[in-house]
Amino acid sequence: MNNLCKLWTFLFCVLILTIITESSTLNWFEAQKQCRGKGGLTIKKNMSDQSYWTGRYRRITPWIKIKGCFSDSFISNISTDMYINVSMWKKAVGICQEICQRKNITVFAVKGSECVCIKSVGRTPWPASADPSNCNFQCQNTSNIYKNECGGNSSYNVFEFVSDIKDRNQRCLSLQCSPKDKKFIPELCSKSLRKLCHFQVGSSSEFAGWIDAMKHCKSANEPSYLFGDINLHNAAAACNQTSINPNYFGQMWIGVAGQTYFNKDDGLEFEEKEKQSFIKCQTCNQTKCEYRKCDETINNTVFCARQNIITAQTSRPSSVMVTTFVETKTSPNKPITSTSKYITRYTTDTTDTTDHKIVSEDVSASATGLRIGKCLVVLVGYKNRLF
Repeated sequence: MNNLCKLWTFLFCVLILTIITESSTLNWFEAQKQCRGKGGLTIKKNMSDQSYWTGRYRRITPWIKIKGCFSDSFISNISTDMYINVSMWKKAVGICQEICQRKNITVFAVKGSECVCIKSVGRTPWPASADPSNCNFQCQNTSNIYKNECGGNSSYNVFEFVSDIKDRNQRCLSLQCSPKDKKFIPELCSKSLRKLCHFQVGSSSEFAGWIDAMKHCKSANEPSYLFGDINLHNAAAACNQTSINPNYFGQMWIGVAGQTYFNKDDGLEFEEKEKQSFIKCQTCNQTKCEYRKCDETINNTVFCARQNIITAQTSRPSSVMVTTFVETKTSPNKPITSTSKYITRYTTDTTDTTDHKIVSEDVSASATGLRIGKCLVVLVGYKNRLF
């Protein structure tokens, strides 16, 4: 009897192993998908000696237009059902933009770690922008674009983003207003151009990169920002919004740019079009962390923020454990379960309660019996890879 059971078990294992291959490797988005509703991918380091994806990533925003610096009273005068107030884990224009984009709101305000998504100002008129010195909070986890525009003690920096413009080969935007060729031109932010400040009549003769041009506008006799409250879908209309010196129609920096920033995963779904804005995603192991392309695949375990380990949800299993028992009395054709404690622990982590893992406990809910002849073969299979 025992020899027969062993033979059936051997043949069954051969059959199973012929259809089992190693689990697929995962890119960041595939790993992140497994942690939706579980707090997102972990941001902890030293979770494994093998590289694994963490929840940290670097993105670039759509075009963001700066509208100005506005006092607290501007927000307080807006009806409470016309805006959504959210707390950010880091002070960053890009993080606030990402939050509001998920809510389909394009106008947003930043004051330190406070993010306000403004659906509409309603009947509240837009006031004149305050002196930029009132908005002197520095942002965190960002590039130098909008690094000093995170509001102030009693003021908000207000922005608006435009996500339907595809020409994003550079990170800063200029405007050309020549009579026969009015257009927006994305440029390297370091390129030296004249600037168009909000309160400035005509363009300055000074040439500078985008960041220095913004500083010059803020330190002018009449302080302001680069002119950003502008129509990005119509260059001719944008030129009409400005008071351009008739003797100059060349390129000018305007208050429109894309910010690169770092953020962490919170377990929400990203649409396909959003994935294009991801620059790098972080991997870690016990010795180091590094950023790599998010669509790069690595053979990894998935660690979620609210669950120490889960398996990578791939279509191919990577490990099967088969244990044999002599058959006892059971009803015909009734599924057989076992309460045996012979199943080996696959991990020392007992805090993870996911049903994708087997621990050294009563396995009646996770071990399924298959009767072959007079033998009971208990198959414990993983849909996915644990290690």
